[in-house]
This record gives sequence, C-alpha cells and structure tokens, in this order.
Amino acid sequence: MKSFRLSRFLILLTYATHLIAEEEEDVNRIYLNQIKANMNFNVDPCEDFYEYACGNWYRNYNSSDYYDAAGYMEYKVNKQLQEILNKAKNDEIIYNIANNAYEACTNLDTISVNPMLQLVQEDLQFIWPIFTQSAVWRNDNEFDWLKTMAILRTYGLNGVFLTTHINVLFNNGSQRILELQQHQLTMELLYYDIEEIFLNFGFNISQSQRIAKNVIEFQEELKNISFLDYIPENFTANITYQSNFRLMTIQELQETVPHIQWHKYFEIILNRIENIDELRVQCFAFNPDYYENLKYLLDKTWKDTIVHYIMLRFIYHLHENLPLKRPQECLRYLRSTIPLIMNVLYEEYMFESQRLETEQILKEMFEKLKFNFEKMLQENSLQLNESEMMYILEELSGMALKLGNVPVNRTKEYLQHYYRDLYRIAINKTDFAGNHLKFLKFRHTKSFIKLDHFSLAGFYDYDPESIVSSSPVKLFDNVVLVPHGYLQMPFFHHKLKKHLQYSLLGFILAHEIIHAYDLYHIVYDHKSNYNHMGSLVTQHFLPYINCKYGTKSWDNVTVSNDLLSENMADISGLRLAYQTYIEAIENEIFSNYSINFLTNEQLFFVNSVQFLCANMYEISALNLTIPERSHDMHDIRVRENWKHFENFAKSFHCKPESSMHPLQKCRLW
Repeated sequence: MKSFRLSRFLILLTYATHLIAEEEEDVNRIYLNQIKANMNFNVDPCEDFYEYACGNWYRNYNSSDYYDAAGYMEYKVNKQLQEILNKAKNDEIIYNIANNAYEACTNLDTISVNPMLQLVQEDLQFIWPIFTQSAVWRNDNEFDWLKTMAILRTYGLNGVFLTTHINVLFNNGSQRILELQQHQLTMELLYYDIEEIFLNFGFNISQSQRIAKNVIEFQEELKNISFLDYIPENFTANITYQSNFRLMTIQELQETVPHIQWHKYFEIILNRIENIDELRVQCFAFNPDYYENLKYLLDKTWKDTIVHYIMLRFIYHLHENLPLKRPQECLRYLRSTIPLIMNVLYEEYMFESQRLETEQILKEMFEKLKFNFEKMLQENSLQLNESEMMYILEELSGMALKLGNVPVNRTKEYLQHYYRDLYRIAINKTDFAGNHLKFLKFRHTKSFIKLDHFSLAGFYDYDPESIVSSSPVKLFDNVVLVPHGYLQMPFFHHKLKKHLQYSLLGFILAHEIIHAYDLYHIVYDHKSNYNHMGSLVTQHFLPYINCKYGTKSWDNVTVSNDLLSENMADISGLRLAYQTYIEAIENEIFSNYSINFLTNEQLFFVNSVQFLCANMYEISALNLTIPERSHDMHDIRVRENWKHFENFAKSFHCKPESSMHPLQKCRLW
C-alpha cells in the first residue's frame, strides 16, 4: 500500500514538474516571439539599429492610448489597477478613498478649475477679481500678498515670489530641513494664453488685453529682479557648491529681512505657532536685495495685477496632472495624487505572489552588476587617484535595490493612520474639484511633516509627474527603485531564462547604477551628503565630453547636464550590462530559447532596446515630445549611444565607418 502511494506521489510530482517546465517554455517562447515581431529585417543593423530592433513595434502596439513601450506598460498598469479597484470595492477604508476618487473622476462631465478657484476663496477670505468683473476690485484694501501666497502654498503652489520646500541639510543628508529660495521662473505666462483665459471667464476683448498686458509687464519686472546669484564651484580656489547655503533661525531671518513678516508666513505653511522663532531655515543663494526689490515692486504695482498674476500661476498649478481625458487618465491621476494607496493595492493584488522569486533574481543581478562595475573601475579609464576611487567604491558598496515603491511597514492599521486626515474630511464620489484640493493639501501636509523626523520607511514620494512612472530610477538615498510596472511581460518574468532577463532589465539596472555617478548624483556621497570630492571626479569626464560632443570646455557644451548624464548612463550602462550578461550565460545552453538567426551577443543588443521601441511615425506626425526632457528621442538615443560600445560592431560584423561603427568611440567608465 505504501508503495502504491509513493508511486502515485511520484506521478503527481512528475506531472507538476512537467507543467512548470511547460509554463517556462511558454513564457520564453512568447517573449522571443515579441522581440521577433518588433524587428524589421529589411534594415541593416549596422546602418540603423533602432529601426532593425524596433521597426515593426508600432504594428503590434497600435493604439492612441500610448506611443511607446514605456507608455504601453503604464497603460497596462492602469488597466490592472482598474480591475483591482473593482475587486477592492468593499475593502478597507483607505481603499474606499481610491474608489470614491476614481468614481468622482470617471463620472465628471467636464474638467474646470473654476469650482476649485471658488472653493479656495473661503480660505483666502476674498473673492477673485474674475468673479466680480467690476471696475474696482472690492477686496483691494484687504489683499495681503504674503498671506495669500502662504495659504496657496498649503495647496502646493510654490515658486511664486518665494520658494519653500523640505530638503536635506547641506552637510548632513540624514537630516531634513526647511529650505527657502527666491522666486523661480520655471514657467512663464504668455500674453495670448492670458488673453484667452480671461475671454473664457467672460471678459471682453479690451479688458482681456489690458489685463494680459499688465500681467506680462509685471512678470518681466519680476524676472529682472529674480536673477539667481549663486556661487559656482571653483576648483582652484576650493570654493564649493555648499558655500551657497546659509543657515538661519526664523528670528534671524526676520532681523535680516524685516520688511517681510516671516513668522506669519511660516505659521501658515507649517500650521504651527509654537517655537517658530527657533526653527532653522536653510537659505539657498540668499540675497537680501531680492526681497527688498520684491517689496518695492509689489508696492508700486496695482493689487488687481498682482492677484491676477498669482491666480494665473495657481490655475496652471491646478492643471498639473489633471485627468483631461476621462476615464483613460483617471487611474494615472490617482497614482499621482495617492501613490501610496495605489502602490499597496498593486503589491497586494498583482505582485505579492511573485515577489519572492523576482526579488531573488533581481538582487542577484544587481549584485553582479555592482561587482562588474567595480572591475570596470579597476581598469581606471578615467585615471582617478586613490581618494577619488575610494569615493566611488564607497557609494557603490552601499547602493541598494528596492522593488516596488511601498513602505516596509504597510499593515492596514498603519496605512489607515497615515491617511486618517483624508477619510476624516471624506473623499466625495461626486465632488472632483473638492477632492482635488483635499489631495493637494494632504500632499503638502505630508511633505512638511518630515521636519518632525517622520518618515515612511521604504516609500519615496517625489514629484507627481515622476511618481506615476514605472521606470526604474536612481534616488539620492543611494537606492535604485524599480516600481512594479516594469516587472511583468513584455519586459520581465521570473520564469524567463537568464539571457532574456539580463539583456533588458539588466541593462536598465546598469543604466541606473551609472546614474549614481552622473553630473547630478556624483556630488552626493554614500550618506547622501554633498561632497566636493564628487565635483573633482567630474573633471575626469572632460575627455568623454570632448569625444562625444567635440567641445574643448564645459562652457561650450551645447547640451544640458541632464542630457549629458543620460547619455553617460546609456553608454557606460551598456558596457556594464553586456559584461554581466556574458558572464551570466557562460555555462547556459539556450538552443530552445533563442532566435535562430541571432547569436547570444546580437540578442543582447536587440533586447536591450526593446523598452525604447516606439511608434516614431505617430510621434513625428503629432510633434510629440517625450515626458523625460532629459532624454533624446528614443531612436536618436539608440543610434547615437549604442554605436560607442565596440562590442556592438563586433557582434554584427559592421564595416568600419558604417553608421553604427564610427572610427572614434567614446568611453567614460
């Protein structure tokens, strides 16, 4: 009898093993078929590698909802979240916040900022001039620009006259501090846009033109006094970037700039009265003359012009991340406004079942990439000295990988406590405008509570535009964060063979590791503190920059620092990923899991660009620009960066001086 039971068990075990093997084969076959379907075999890879690897992508992903592979992944995540919300309809309180907000969004006929402007009037204790349209604004005498800006700051409006946010202390990255800067010209109002806005509010043409003229003139004067006077690093005189920071208490700030009521401003934005005088402020590029000039400008300007300028900036702020296309953009909107809830929902319903296997695979991959980057460093192509080398290695050693932007402690009770303010004031199924303002206030409160050393360990709340992306990112906390969205087909599956995992996600992770040493991140050490040593290392980048862009000095570089950094991460990340890929597949046989006309080396390069595949015809026709302005367009990025790795031309047997095999190749790390 025992023998019978044992044989039956072995049969079941064999059957289960067969099913697992069959599932693995299916996943790998599907993945390879996707790659083949995206390729254009009529193109020579040595002349146009992007078209060769991605030329038919648009035929397989033909939709007006997205234009590239990354957009498809976001579309897929949003669809998955839509299904999750249906499942979680009668779940915990925090999920009801998401459901109510989603219903308010999808049922909205038209989106307008008018009701939002009307709702904030109660806080402001005045009526916006646009709602009175009288010759004289009746709140003119009571208008207080500083109080108005402080109240609107609690709704997230920043950079108008004053810029305040929470940053790390310049010499201690573990400590949060309130930071003050002057007016920021991140977005300029345009005459015809202003005129059109006021026409839509019911003003006649002459009124609209007069208001637009006054606002533009005021903006120009504001621009003239807002020049940011900061000290650039001086490598010979040992003057560093941190010389731009000055620490003061609120009381010291009040004494230095007495004509602005700092106490009142900070009491409103922090929602506290006690110990305001002793609170420290980190002032960046502090210039007392700016605040004196600001007071003079505001005193001589008509108050209705000032309030029109403020209102217009607030309108643009309210428009950021609004779901203009409904219901398609409602899930994206929720991911930007309540990211923690949406990420936890995705983790629980979609990712938890595969977390263990995925985490094991990616952490092993990440450590191998770090190990190989250390080997690349030992080659010392940058000619670093011993201190500079140790600076790089110290950060590399402490660099961590995090899968999914969810907190370490995410019990139901903990999350309910975190969101208690939102369910106390109630998110309404029929009041999108009110909900939007509540979300803005909630985000402001949670960002400023960090001053009290509150931190949601393992959750990173950065800007709303970036936080909706599923693309991995290198954070200043020396962490490479991989959101959930990229950890699924067609980019990844835990049952894929190593050569398919290491060639796509391996390159993406390598790209992010290199970002730790780009022009922005490199000046922050392994403790996230500013360190002048990082600036000294950047001096070794000059030969690469001269090679890539044909310039002889930093001043003449015609591309932005962020674009420089992205291209560095592509070129060096490709080298790092390739070396790690070759080692990972050294003893593996993939005869059943490959594309028969591609070698393993060629497959690496083809797969490495799949996340950049896009409908370039549609993008060109619509004159679209990619959201990440720091990157080149997808096709240009591949054509201009992949050719600088010598193993590409070797793998595809490219003739010298073909498009993808230039004589001069630029190496950084």
